[in-house]
Amino acid sequence: MVTWSQAGATTIEAVTIGSFARVLLGKSFPAVGRFYRSLFVDLSKLVAALPVIPPRARILDVGGGDGEVVNELLARYPEAQVTMLDVSRAVGGALRPEFRDRVRVLPGMSLRAYAERNPEPPDLVVITDVIHHIAPSERNGFFADLRALVGASAVTIFIKDVEPGYLRAWLSYLSDRFITGDRNVSLVSQTELRRLVLDVFPDYEVEETPLMQTDRPNYALVFRPAASRPR
Repeated sequence: MVTWSQAGATTIEAVTIGSFARVLLGKSFPAVGRFYRSLFVDLSKLVAALPVIPPRARILDVGGGDGEVVNELLARYPEAQVTMLDVSRAVGGALRPEFRDRVRVLPGMSLRAYAERNPEPPDLVVITDVIHHIAPSERNGFFADLRALVGASAVTIFIKDVEPGYLRAWLSYLSDRFITGDRNVSLVSQTELRRLVLDVFPDYEVEETPLMQTDRPNYALVFRPAASRPR
């Protein structure tokens, strides 16, 4: 089990059904994992919802997991460079070999720890199915850490999550709770996510992507500085 925390210091990893399956299936796990994930989200539709970015964009994937989202992303933007960070130490296991030289993987690292390194801000931050793994009491702190990283730079933020109130959302919640092992999982609505981000980024505007229509109840919101929004 991996539970996101504001600083990463309280993260706990333990044996779960999912981690046991990873060991049991060995090299077959990525293929099984892709099928299992497809029950809950269509990654091609998710990546299609991304905003237009420069061909050689620098992308920060927060909570990158096994890397399947990055695989889809780099297939779409073959010249992009990606940094993946995750509080888990098992990161990027499903990255395709042809993409590995364009991905920097930072396992066991929280957003706060990364921001404290004072790296150059990316062009795009991608946060996929992470917020519902952060305890509600720590979500403001998470976005404060993101603000510290972004600073005054014109960084676009893409956040994908799951809208509560649908059967598929409930099944996703049960999967996270009993298979992934996150007993503190709590889905976050679009309305709540807008509030959380804009409270910390008041100079930003939010745009809803078509994902909710193409792959309900998955949704994705794009946040960017008001002055940089395409006309």
